[in-house]
Amino acid sequence: NEVVAAIGERVRQACGGAHLGRVGRTTIEFSLPARDDQDAEATLLRVAAGLAEPLVVGGVAVQVRVRIGAARSPTREITDEML
Repeated sequence: NEVVAAIGERVRQACGGAHLGRVGRTTIEFSLPARDDQDAEATLLRVAAGLAEPLVVGGVAVQVRVRIGAARSPTREITDEML
């Protein structure tokens, strides 16, 4: 739980106004507003860079592996199917 919380905090730092949710034991999904595809890509690169550094949880350095994907909505609404 502490590792997932630390990952969520790193994602928040990189995304600013992202909405995060824990979907499974080890999965976090988030949505974020982006002006265009380039803006979304830049944000996702910041997320990846932020998670490349080890997390320190309970005094122990933990290296995480992440998979990042993206979906866009022309109506700016996020549906369950997109996530």
